[in-house]
Amino acid sequence: MRLFAIVTAATCLLACSSESDRGPAPEARFQAVTSFDPKAYELAEGLTVHDGAAYVSLAPLGSIVRVGADGQRTPYASVPAGYDKGYALGIDFDTEGNLYVLAPRNVDDPAAPTPGIYKLPPGGGSATNPFATDPDMKFPNGIAFDSDGSLLVTDSATGKIFHVGSDGEVDTWSDAPELQGSTECQLPLPFPIGANGIVVTPQSVVVTNTSRGALIRIERQSDGSAGSVSTLVGDCQWGGLDGLAQDSDGSFVVAQNGA
Repeated sequence: MRLFAIVTAATCLLACSSESDRGPAPEARFQAVTSFDPKAYELAEGLTVHDGAAYVSLAPLGSIVRVGADGQRTPYASVPAGYDKGYALGIDFDTEGNLYVLAPRNVDDPAAPTPGIYKLPPGGGSATNPFATDPDMKFPNGIAFDSDGSLLVTDSATGKIFHVGSDGEVDTWSDAPELQGSTECQLPLPFPIGANGIVVTPQSVVVTNTSRGALIRIERQSDGSAGSVSTLVGDCQWGGLDGLAQDSDGSFVVAQNGA
């Protein structure tokens, strides 16, 4: 979860493809665009690209910075800072330029920030109260937009996927056992981190389970609800699977963290 530089290329530690022979992977080349100072709690976590710039959440500070192609950094938005009590994690923009920030509560402390999804208007600014929250939303971590503009959000503590409507209404989309955290792999995690990275397609929702080293696919019913669940990858050697993206050829690119 701690990345101290933005780079123009990314390594793929695990790629799942339906093609049986794709040849050797090309050598990854990296160029640092900007760097952050971990001693100043600038621990980069969420990352998204919007209108030609990168936006990064600095987890314990509750801040989101804009990084231009030239590497210049400017403050863009903020949610309540938690330091060791809560973080700013996954981030994404909708088609209208609103920024959504996932902010979990790390401890059961009334003084900690309210966990949930914070919404900031185009141009940024600050948000003090969540746009959407739920009693079971403890550690929202992964975020993806559905085709209708609603959100699907993973919760790493409760092992659930929440559906969030445009009005902020929250419903549980899936609480399949495969999404829940586990201690079987004996990973050095702060808690058994379950559902994490997420990709949404018209046919299915694919999610990483960090503590199980698993990649889970949930089929979508004709009405959009959750259907059958299958495990694409599930092995402790892949413990720490975190962020998830899908390439244009259908392959999944998965970041492996802390293994």
